[in-house]
Amino acid sequence: MEIARSKPVVSRGSLASGSIARRLIVGGLLFCAPVGSALAHESAGTDTSSKQEAVVYLNGNIFTAAENGAMATAFVVRDGKFVAVGGQADIQEYLDLGARRVDLEGNFVIPGLGDDHFHGEGGGPGLDLSKVRSIPELLDAVRSAVRVAPADGMVIANFDWHEAQLAEQRLPTAAELDTVAPHTPVILPRGGHSLILNSAALTEFGITTATKSPPGGVISVDGTGRLTGEIIDAAKSLVRMPPPRPMSPDDLIRTQAAMNAFGVTAVRVPGFYTKGPIAEAYRMARELKDAGKLTLRYTFYLPAPGFFGTPADYLTKSALRQDEGDDWVRIGGVKLGVDGGFEGGHLSEPYAEPYGKNGTFSGIVDAPGAVQRASDATGQGWLAGCRARGGRCGGRSGS
Repeated sequence: MEIARSKPVVSRGSLASGSIARRLIVGGLLFCAPVGSALAHESAGTDTSSKQEAVVYLNGNIFTAAENGAMATAFVVRDGKFVAVGGQADIQEYLDLGARRVDLEGNFVIPGLGDDHFHGEGGGPGLDLSKVRSIPELLDAVRSAVRVAPADGMVIANFDWHEAQLAEQRLPTAAELDTVAPHTPVILPRGGHSLILNSAALTEFGITTATKSPPGGVISVDGTGRLTGEIIDAAKSLVRMPPPRPMSPDDLIRTQAAMNAFGVTAVRVPGFYTKGPIAEAYRMARELKDAGKLTLRYTFYLPAPGFFGTPADYLTKSALRQDEGDDWVRIGGVKLGVDGGFEGGHLSEPYAEPYGKNGTFSGIVDAPGAVQRASDATGQGWLAGCRARGGRCGGRSGS
C-alpha cells in the first residue's frame, strides 16, 4: 500500500518525495473482506502482545478496492500484512494496547499497483534517444555520439525510444544512418524485438542481401531488395552485441525506487531483465529481501529454450524450479514466443504497406517450434507463458 502526499489523486512525484510515502511501502496487497462495519479484521483470538507489535495508520482517505466502493479511514499492519481495515472503532483496541501509530493527515491511500509485463525501468545504458522528436534530431544525436566514439568502437543506443515519438512515425533506415555514420557501426535497439543497423554494422556482422532470415526472424529489405537495416526477433542472433556490464544489487535498488515512485509495488519480469540475467536478478532480489531492503515484489519468468537465443539445455541445467521463492520473490514459470512481438505479430492479413512488402508479409510465426518448446517445458514441471501478439497466432495458441 502506498501513501500519496497529494489529494485526492496520486501524483507522479508525491510517492517519491513525501516523507510519509517513503516509510509506508509496507506491502502491495490490500485484503478486502467486508464484515459488518470493518472491511477486514483479525480474529478475536489474537494475543495481546501481537496487537501491541502492530502499527496503526489512521486519519487517512483509504481506497480499499472493495466491490461496494467502501472507503476507510484507518488500517493496521502486523508482520507485513494488513490485519484490520475500517474506521476508528475497528482499530481502537490496537491503540488502547499501545500499538505504534502513524497519522496519515488525511492523505489518499491506495493499494500498491502491479506491472504485469516489466523488463526494466528506463532504457538501460547507451545513447539516449528518448527526447528526439524527428528523424533529423535522431540523426543529430547519432552524429554527436559518433564524434566521441573510439576509432574502433561502435555506437549503441538504449531501449528508451520508439518511432511513434518521431514526427515521421517511422524507423530510421540504414541509408539515413550512413549519412552521419559512414564508417562507425551503429546499432539502435527498438524495444526488445528489433535492431536498426547502419551499413557499417551490417558489414561488421556479415549481413547482406544474400543472408537468409532465420526461422522466427526477419532481415528486412525494401521494395527494391535493399537492406533497410531493421533486424527482427530471431535474426537478432546474427548481431553480436558487446557483453553488458555485470549486474549488482544496486541495479535492483534503482529499479524499485523508480517503480515505487509511481505507486508500483509488484512486477512480473517475463524472460528478460534489462539489467542482467533473470537467474542472477532472482538471486539478488532474494538477498535484498532477506536483508530487509526490498520494497518491490518480483515474479520472474525464465527464458524458455530458443527464446532470444536461450540454449536448448537451459532449463535442464538451471538450479531454479517452478514456484521457487515466496510472496516477495518467486519463479513464476518460463517465457516463450509464438510469433513476433509488436513488430512481427502474425496477422490474418498482410501488414499495411510498406510493411506488408507488396502483400507478402503478415508477420513472424514460429507456432510449431513454440508448441514443442512449451510441451518440453511443461513436461519438466514448468508453467509456460506464451507471447502471441497477432490475431492469427493468438487464435492458434488458444486452440
